[in-house]
Amino acid sequence: MVKKYNLRITQHAYIFILACSLVLLCLSLTSNPLSNALSRHDSSMFIYFGRGISDGMIPYLDMYDHKGIILFMINFVAQLVDSQYGLFIVEALFLMGSLIYLYRLLNLLIEDRLISALGILVSTPLLMVCLQGGNLSEEYALFFISGAL
Repeated sequence: MVKKYNLRITQHAYIFILACSLVLLCLSLTSNPLSNALSRHDSSMFIYFGRGISDGMIPYLDMYDHKGIILFMINFVAQLVDSQYGLFIVEALFLMGSLIYLYRLLNLLIEDRLISALGILVSTPLLMVCLQGGNLSEEYALFFISGAL
C-alpha cells in the first residue's frame, strides 16, 4: 500500500528545504559578510574591473583582461548596489533564481514538490564545489541556462 505524505508537514517543507540550500550556497561564497577568504584569481579580476568602471576607468583601455564585458558589468552593478556587500547581494539573487528554475524543472519531471526540493538539497554540495567561492562566469550562466530549460 502506498503511503501518502502528511499534507500539513509537506505543504511548506519544500520551501524550507530550498531556503536551506540557498543559505548553504551563500555561506560558501567568498563575498559573504561572514567570510574571511580571499577571492580567487578570476573573481578578483572581475571585482577589480567592477571597481575600476565605478571609478571612471574604461575597460580594455585603462585595464585589460581577455574576459567578456558582461562579467565586468555584473561586478559594476554590484559596486553600485553597495561597495561592501553588493557583490554578495547580486550573487545571492543569481543563485536564488537558479535554484528556483532548477526546482521548477525537477518538479516538472518528478511531479512531487518534496522530492524535487530534496533533489536540490542533495545537489547543493556539488554546486558549492563547482562554484569555487563564487563570482565566476558559471555562476551567472547557470541562471540563464536553467531558465532556458
